[in-house]
Amino acid sequence: MGEGPHGDRAGRHRGYGIAVRAAQIRGVLGVDQARLAVIPYGVAEHFRPPSSRSAVEQEVAVRLGLKARYLLYVGGFGPNKNIPGLLNAFGELVNRPMFAGTQLVCVGKREGDAVYDESQEIDGRLAQNDLKDRVRFLGFQPDASLVLL
Repeated sequence: MGEGPHGDRAGRHRGYGIAVRAAQIRGVLGVDQARLAVIPYGVAEHFRPPSSRSAVEQEVAVRLGLKARYLLYVGGFGPNKNIPGLLNAFGELVNRPMFAGTQLVCVGKREGDAVYDESQEIDGRLAQNDLKDRVRFLGFQPDASLVLL
């Protein structure tokens, strides 16, 4: 790694560190403190746990129609996500008495996934009796809804 025009090893790139101490970045890369923007640890305030779980459960029931216990999946439905594996694992889980009545709630856009071979496999698996009426697809949800879930 050669030196940049400003005499530092990072060249003209601005150094960004996610939850890394600025001293570590300066020491390893030789980046001038003035050129660093360190992002601290943490989660945005609106993603912090709610003060009242019962109030959130009530709002989720009203807003999204979820009243039973559920497991939450947030993400895409492409082949790299192994949704058939998730559905199979969930099918095994809900056969245990402890998880009877539990739903699987999936958040994410499923539109356009018909181009994947797995889409037909997912639809077929959802039609089987052990998953019928136990898996809900909510589609895309804004951050305000994700926080509740």
